[in-house]
Amino acid sequence: MKKAAAFHVERLLWQLGRACVAGLDEVGMGPLAGPVVAAAVVFSADVSIEGLADSKVLTRKQRERLAELVCERAQT
Repeated sequence: MKKAAAFHVERLLWQLGRACVAGLDEVGMGPLAGPVVAAAVVFSADVSIEGLADSKVLTRKQRERLAELVCERAQT
């Protein structure tokens, strides 16, 4: 599995003039197997975070480091 976020859809939407594009991720086994947590984050088109990827392909340490960067760089 690829370890980097490609942002293909996001880039296309930004090129089409959309200013607010949210990326999201979820964690959990689904509502039948247990709780699910989902989050959405909006970045401006010029934000780049190296290593950002689906949480399932990242180690806990990588997720924690990236979570800090996401919080710092997300639009408010």
